[in-house]
Amino acid sequence: METCGCYFSTSSLRGSQFYSNPTEAVKDIPNGATILVGGFGLCGIPENLINSLLKTGVKDLTAVSNNAGVDNFGLGLLLQTKQIKRMISSYVGENAEFERQYLSGELEVELTPQVILDITFYEENQLVDQEFPEDSSPFKIQQLLQDLTEPEVLVARLTPGQEVQSVLGTELLECLYWRRGALLYMYCHTLHQRKQWIKKNKDTFIKCIQEGVRYLMRMLQVRNTVKLNDGVVLHDSATASILSEGIFSDTHLLTMMYIGEMCFWAVKYEDCSADSTDHKDGLQFRDIGTQILNKYVHACEGPLQGQGWNTENAKEILSILQ
Repeated sequence: METCGCYFSTSSLRGSQFYSNPTEAVKDIPNGATILVGGFGLCGIPENLINSLLKTGVKDLTAVSNNAGVDNFGLGLLLQTKQIKRMISSYVGENAEFERQYLSGELEVELTPQVILDITFYEENQLVDQEFPEDSSPFKIQQLLQDLTEPEVLVARLTPGQEVQSVLGTELLECLYWRRGALLYMYCHTLHQRKQWIKKNKDTFIKCIQEGVRYLMRMLQVRNTVKLNDGVVLHDSATASILSEGIFSDTHLLTMMYIGEMCFWAVKYEDCSADSTDHKDGLQFRDIGTQILNKYVHACEGPLQGQGWNTENAKEILSILQ
């Protein structure tokens, strides 16, 4: 009996290996490697592994960690010896050497605004739990959208001339677009059930949909699709097919379904047709919804068949949009 497996992830599976000697554990880390360093603040950090890296002298490291240590402890030791070339961190304010190297251009830095993501996530959940109160939700949503835009604003202000994606990183930029688009999706989903409210505020409802769809479309456009002739070795043909469509995670698939639903709501209440003209600077909801949902159905019933993705709602919406 033959079996075959299909993994959505493009990374290979590796067995774990345990070492009693920290130096033995890090001896094969090459120059230019990316290391993920655990701990929070100075608690729970792998200090013995860090000290062992000092001994090996490995250089040009990219270190991914919540913080950058302090001057004489943790990752601060590797910064002092200039073994770290790039830092991806959230909280870096306690390391003077980190600051000096960054300001002098010796150290590349990618900041992950952890506090913004955490606080806004908590506030979003409050709105959802309260089913978006009519009186306070519009103001709170605009404030959340502004907060989630702040990282891009800071990049433009502090690093003029650099691409936002090169500073924030692909995953974080996708997350920021996703969070804004998903927030507006949840809001519109709630408003969609308030028929009397929509009758009086249809333009506001359509505007929220437009803004949400734009954020979600931008999320899908952050990464380039993987071309099958790029010399990339993929796990299997199913993975290759998905990546060639620009689908890199479950979140990308969910984004497609959100876009399709929002476009359907807009068509329903704006009575759009294929040859209609939307408002100035508006979106062709029927065309966008049809294109995105067709791609969603193709992925779910093709490479991802049997992985638990349901296409019934998508097909029902497509029957109306097409």
